[in-house]
Amino acid sequence: MTQFLHRAYELTISSPIALPLPEVSDCRADVRIVLGANLDAAEAKELASHRWAGRSGWFKLMVQGVAQYVIEEGCIITINPTKTASHSDLVAFLMSSALGALLQQRGALPFHASTVATNRGALLILGKSGAGKSTTMTALTRRGFAMVSDDITPVSLRNGQLVALPAYPSTRLWADALGGFGYSADELLSVRENISKYYLNIGTFHDQPEQVAGGVILQVHNEPQIEVTHIPQSEAFGVFSRFTFRKRFLKCQNLLAFQFSVTTALAKSAPVIRVQRPMAPFCADEVAEKITNALAIAPYQPVIA
Repeated sequence: MTQFLHRAYELTISSPIALPLPEVSDCRADVRIVLGANLDAAEAKELASHRWAGRSGWFKLMVQGVAQYVIEEGCIITINPTKTASHSDLVAFLMSSALGALLQQRGALPFHASTVATNRGALLILGKSGAGKSTTMTALTRRGFAMVSDDITPVSLRNGQLVALPAYPSTRLWADALGGFGYSADELLSVRENISKYYLNIGTFHDQPEQVAGGVILQVHNEPQIEVTHIPQSEAFGVFSRFTFRKRFLKCQNLLAFQFSVTTALAKSAPVIRVQRPMAPFCADEVAEKITNALAIAPYQPVIA
């Protein structure tokens, strides 16, 4: 069977199915994706009544109508698909929830955040689905900032520093956001069938871990203006805890203490602001400007020896 080698989150991933990730060659795989047997009717029915189960080093995710994903020791993901699962659905849940659980097992706490590299370090743009994280990150890259990750940002403790790990140089945007930036979806790959969300390659990508310097909570409100407020440090722990990606996966894997230590450290070291934007009209560039001004940040500049 053909094996594809991809690179994301500083991991080389071997997969029997092609993923929308950069391809590499002649590398030893850190993670193996295994395509198991199709689920029979009884097993497929079980997906409707269960969502996940786990223990230390082992996690099973069940997605109704799609597949069962088994993640082991941070290095193997076995996919047992339903007979009717589409390729795009298998990939979409693999690259979100399944990969998120794998990162948790490897000691990198993923946050529901898109991230850019700044002159002060990594800036996490946190928010619920639909808040505009990917759109805001894209707008910042158009102002010279380099992308670190989109939608999922793993944070790891290295040499006493909390660093954001680089993902891969593409984002996922809804058709209206693409139109707001002047892009067409005609030649872009859709994330899932019958959903108008598409992969967009980003040219400015920061491929190195970067110390976390701050966070932005992105929210939508009913006012016509964009509002920026600074979050007290006493509330920062709640912010990072709330936007931990797939937080509910942690307890059954005995990883709550790990999450507590990372979010506590972030709350002490990374200042946070809240940016509230109107739903319409499209204002991503204005939001990006508000963020850069409020935090007095500029694009990352490499140190030249």
